[in-house]
Amino acid sequence: MPDFITETLSNPQMKHAAFVHLPAAIAFLGVIALAALAVTRGRSRGIRRTCVVLFLIGAASGFVTKQSGEDAEHELDVATMSEAARETLEHHEKMGERVWVLLAATGIVASLTCLRPKPVRWIALVLSVTLGLYTAYYTAVTGHHGGTLVYEHGVGVPASENNFPAK
Repeated sequence: MPDFITETLSNPQMKHAAFVHLPAAIAFLGVIALAALAVTRGRSRGIRRTCVVLFLIGAASGFVTKQSGEDAEHELDVATMSEAARETLEHHEKMGERVWVLLAATGIVASLTCLRPKPVRWIALVLSVTLGLYTAYYTAVTGHHGGTLVYEHGVGVPASENNFPAK
């Protein structure tokens, strides 16, 4: 295995930073898939399956990401953080615990579009698109809090001369 992969997987902060991208990408790709499903009025089996599989993979990767975030948090010295950094970390953590649940819920609701009664299928379609949009938004806000931790507060970033502007 290449050194950079081994190094990434052995460092909790780097591992979390690497893992966060898959559930985030799936949250947004899933909205596109749900929009395609809406265009077909929920009739396309292939698109429906794609939506369900995408969101369930997103949920699984989101759960792994949540676990990696907990591992990364254990490596932090919270006592030395500024109050603003601690508050941002708390928001990021609370929101991150729910991302995988929202991804799973969206996949489950999308799977209900396969039910025969047309009103049930339509309701499931509207709910899955709405929940998918909310999930993408929620994931983006969660990611923003994580980015704020790294880029504004320097949390989880090793000390380096490259972290500071040139003089």
